[in-house]
Parts: sequence; structure tokens; C-alpha cells
Amino acid sequence: DTSKIASGKLDFKNDVYAIDPIIDNAVDIIRQTYPSHQIIKTGQAESKVYGDPIRIEQVILNYLTNAIKYSPNSSEILFDVSLLSCDEVMINVTDSGIGIRKDKQADLFTKFYRVEESSNRFQGLGMGLYICAEIIKRHHGRYGVDSEPGKGSSFYFTLPVHQP
Repeated sequence: DTSKIASGKLDFKNDVYAIDPIIDNAVDIIRQTYPSHQIIKTGQAESKVYGDPIRIEQVILNYLTNAIKYSPNSSEILFDVSLLSCDEVMINVTDSGIGIRKDKQADLFTKFYRVEESSNRFQGLGMGLYICAEIIKRHHGRYGVDSEPGKGSSFYFTLPVHQP
């Protein structure tokens, strides 16, 4: 995916679709894959978006697996879906893991970036969040993180609601 992003050739199968079934499917996959963790899902979008449902599911799966990976001493992940002022769907994944210092947060979505404190403890290439960011940009959404060391992280992204 990375070389395809760099060359502008990452395939998207754009369509208008209901986002809630995509969200539910991704959450179900994670619940089955990680039965030791409880995914507490709140909210519904009850909206349609325009874009590639497979790529959006990829982002959700990445956010959830990161939340599990970086919170080894916690078995609860909060997953919230909300509609912001009728024109944007927000998806928020919150863990109570290791957290990230403020001065490191801006670089998290950069290619190959790994927070030094976690690079020796947790496997990864520093590509997942970069790919997620590129997918969300292509969908005209926003993304970000709120985090505090020792208290966990909350990663979010938004997608514009489809206006027929």
C-alpha cells in the first residue's frame, strides 16, 4: 500500500454506502480475533458516506489493533461513533494504554515514525497510521489523536456524510 500511495496508484472502489455495517463488521472481526479484549461500542452514524468501504474498514481495524497492542495491561477498548452537526461522521477509538507525549503526537501519522519509548517494546514498522492518514485524506476526512502518557490514547477520524 505504501508504494501505491507514493505513486498515487492506491486503488479505491468508491461508492455511496451506509457506514454502520462496515463499522459493525470491523468490530466483530476484532472481537473474534481478540476474545480477551472487550470492545465497548457506543453510538451509531445512521448515515451514508461516499468512498471505499474496504479502505475505511482497513482504517478501523488498524485503529483497533493498535489500541489493543499498545494497552497490554488493559482489556477494554472504547469505540464511539457519532454524527457531528449532520455533515460528518466521527469514529473514536480510546484505550487506557501507554499513551504518547504531546511533542510526539504530530509525527504519529508520518511514514516510518515510531515513538522511541515504544519501538523496543512493541513490534511494527511505523506504516499503519501513515496509511490510515492517507486513506482518510483521500476521503476528505480529518484524523488525529488525543493522548497522555500513562493514561492512554484516543485516535479519531471523520468522514463527510454523503449529501445526495
